[in-house]
Amino acid sequence: MTTLLAAEGLCRRYGSLVAVDALDLRLDEGERHAVIGPNGAGKTTLLDLLAGACRPDRGRITFAGRDITGLGASRRARLGIGRTHQRPAVWPSLTTLDNVMLAGWYAHRRARRRAVAVDLLERVGLGSGGLGSGGLAAAPAASLSHGQRRQLEIAMALAGAPRLLLLDEPAAGLSAAELDLLRDLLAELPRTVTVLLVEHRLDLVFALADTVTVLSEGRPVDSGTPAEITASQAVRRVYAGAPPAGLFDLEAAG
Repeated sequence: MTTLLAAEGLCRRYGSLVAVDALDLRLDEGERHAVIGPNGAGKTTLLDLLAGACRPDRGRITFAGRDITGLGASRRARLGIGRTHQRPAVWPSLTTLDNVMLAGWYAHRRARRRAVAVDLLERVGLGSGGLGSGGLAAAPAASLSHGQRRQLEIAMALAGAPRLLLLDEPAAGLSAAELDLLRDLLAELPRTVTVLLVEHRLDLVFALADTVTVLSEGRPVDSGTPAEITASQAVRRVYAGAPPAGLFDLEAAG
């Protein structure tokens, strides 16, 4: 397989706190890779480093064979790295449709932006045929529920036609129906889009991921298929006493 992104020896400190420590990560083109771990493990910091929201104190990041370590978030977005956040980042005063059109301004010609945005809103459940009954294209983003803002932010990330999609806890706060829609949406993404998913909902992780990496204190503890992770003794030690729901279900089922 062709490597799309490689991180080598990434380190990031905040004062005396080491958020990410000598971390290596490789993503192949088309891969669905999930990162899980306890709170404070460094998962969001890792996404910040990959997206360009912060710079590593040490280490190197390459994307499609290019060193992007020194590039900011906007440059990386233009190269094909899309990202969502723990708290949905939308423009509340703009309409839902305008949010998506603006997010994809650099990826599509002006004549195509509206059609692309309408299609994406349908796909995430905010169009006339989705959970937003009657369509929410003309509604200001400020009027959307938390779950709908999450759906909108995913549409915005996809509007940039990313080669790599970084998702930070996209299932948080979703209803059961919204979660089903999210699972279907991500499962239907073409393999031209590589996905790195940070998520606490392990049912979603195990349904989508080819590979799972477990972080603890900024370092990878183990990496493998979902079945390998559920059988990992190192992972059991990380979650000793308080494993998240579903972590060892695959092993029990086997």
